[in-house]
Amino acid sequence: MALWDRVGLNQFVGLQPWVWVQLESAEPPGPFPFMGGVTPEVVASLHEVHGILMSAVETAISDVFARRTPVDDPAAGRRLEDAYAEVVQSRPRLRQHIRCGRNPDGTFVWEFPKDHQKSAGMHYAGLRIFNAATRQALPMGLDGPRSRGVGKLLGCLNGTRTISEIRTIVTTAGRDEEPLLHLLEQLDSHECLAVTDRSSVRTQWLDATQDRDTVHLGHAALMYRQQDRFLWFDPWLIPWFAESPVPSLWASLLPEPAAVFLTHDHDDHVDPRT
Repeated sequence: MALWDRVGLNQFVGLQPWVWVQLESAEPPGPFPFMGGVTPEVVASLHEVHGILMSAVETAISDVFARRTPVDDPAAGRRLEDAYAEVVQSRPRLRQHIRCGRNPDGTFVWEFPKDHQKSAGMHYAGLRIFNAATRQALPMGLDGPRSRGVGKLLGCLNGTRTISEIRTIVTTAGRDEEPLLHLLEQLDSHECLAVTDRSSVRTQWLDATQDRDTVHLGHAALMYRQQDRFLWFDPWLIPWFAESPVPSLWASLLPEPAAVFLTHDHDDHVDPRT
């Protein structure tokens, strides 16, 4: 029986706070598995130059942690910048896409073209549903071209959409209707969905915070309120209580962000597998 056949169409539905879904890429991980608004050719050049210098960057970071180099040594950063400029300038194919060097005043230049109408595509081979409460991991195969429909459906399961809206998304998906319905059935049958009479997460956060408030969400994650918008900094990809006895907030318990900012690439924020 479909979800909308047994609950009210005006009720709200979302993933349980202890459930998350991981899309699994069919491509090998790299420094840039995906960059929105950048053509595939430019991404390939960025990938190449970072790949060439990855060892040097990791050595520079290790030198700082081992105290072989002071953390505030201005020469360390300049050496890395010069290395990037040398790699780009020595390869014509990289110069086609990347502008790298120094201005007359000595400031470093690192620029590449952006086109918001074009992006390097991500191709997914499957997904995995994790339920920390029941300690289940449910794999599910995924046809690459259909991953966009799956991503849209998962993005709508945030507790702010009604059963009626979810039904419309599924039943108007054309040839994607069957896999989307199967995904929804899997989530429902394994107790991964929460159905409520109202959507109150955003309202409660607006009542509990004021403009310019900053909320520490655990680990490195912060949430900043700007008027009626919320900005996330370094949110995590998995619920921390899935791996730790210490409770933590998870995305479905937070208001939908206007923007997300990442300050570092640890795999709890930027998972190369996904």
